[in-house]
Amino acid sequence: MGTHFKLELFKKDYVDFDLDHSGFEFENGWDWRLFSDGSRSFTVELDGRFKELEYDLAPARNYRKKTLESRIAYRRKRSWKASAGVEGSFYDYSNPANDKTRAYVLLSGEKSFLDGKFSGSLDLKFRFTDNKFKEDDKQQAARVSVNRKF
Repeated sequence: MGTHFKLELFKKDYVDFDLDHSGFEFENGWDWRLFSDGSRSFTVELDGRFKELEYDLAPARNYRKKTLESRIAYRRKRSWKASAGVEGSFYDYSNPANDKTRAYVLLSGEKSFLDGKFSGSLDLKFRFTDNKFKEDDKQQAARVSVNRKF
């Protein structure tokens, strides 16, 4: 079992002062390697995050976000990796009319070539947003990438 912890403090200043904001994000995650024999592995990951943002001149934009994510991954060493996950984010705004819940389904695949020196990956993300007082929306995204290791 492995774990990671991250605490990030930030302050962002923009030309448009309405966008200036500061905040923090806390993340803690665990991963369990359920199976590993040197050439392949099966892993389960669980992450939790909390983020708080405060806008200097627009307090109605202030929010807190709680996120839970779970992912499973199967990897063949220097060959390929496939993973699937679900994520839920819960937004609590200063103005309750902006509150929302987001759910994600994440699918990912990666293939390595030439002993892992090159790899190509495909990531798919499906997002559903449940807005408290506005119309709900759905969104799909795909990312294709090619990587070179030096």
